Amino acid sequence: MAVAMSSLTLPAFDPHPGQAAILASAKARNVACMGRRFGKTYLLQDLMVAHPGGALAGKDGYGRRGLPCAWYAPNDAYFSRVFQEITQQYAKVIRKATSQPRPVIEFRNGGRIDFWTLENPLKCGRGNHYARVVVDEAAHARHLETAWEQTIIWTLADLDGDAWFISTPLGLNYFSDLYRKAENDPAWVSHTAPSMANPYLPAGWMEEQRATMPELVFAQEVLAKFVTFGAGLIKPDMLVTGTPPRPLSV
Repeated sequence: MAVAMSSLTLPAFDPHPGQAAILASAKARNVACMGRRFGKTYLLQDLMVAHPGGALAGKDGYGRRGLPCAWYAPNDAYFSRVFQEITQQYAKVIRKATSQPRPVIEFRNGGRIDFWTLENPLKCGRGNHYARVVVDEAAHARHLETAWEQTIIWTLADLDGDAWFISTPLGLNYFSDLYRKAENDPAWVSHTAPSMANPYLPAGWMEEQRATMPELVFAQEVLAKFVTFGAGLIKPDMLVTGTPPRPLSV
């Protein structure tokens, strides 16, 4: 959606079908489990800046009045490039952008993006209020559970904000717990998006990697499946679920 402000027309985000499906089914709480190179960063940037409900687009999507939003990541290395790209792309409508003591971008229409790491889960945004939060690479945040339950969720109360957890999976952890919430809670929606869902990747490139890496690695990094990498003699990929013969007890 193009957003007009001053003399600048913001570039429209043209999502590929996989990204469009995620946007079309958005709810209050969104969890997307994605394979490598699916295009999650571009999706998150549009959600955060120019999509209706974002910092610059505002509630109506036309930028008449901006909104306070927050970008979370496991540490600042995950969002340093994002901060730079947003400040460069939207420079004409940014009132102030600072990286110290932490990155913050303020737009001319009152919108704002606060960038937080999850390294200190009890202080990442505490006392603030946001209309939207995104958690990038959520599966890699070791303090995700504490940060969400004791800090982040409370920042959404004032504006009834929405939350987005997007990541490549990393075994079975709190990110996988959030993914399963959609099974019982109508406020949550979950998506699985393998790398091949990105039509802009070279045809067949991801499929060719299957022969070069362990099956479980391919399942996690490319197919975006929740797997465990056991350290014992019995590996997860050896297990077969079925009905035992009648003489045997379970």
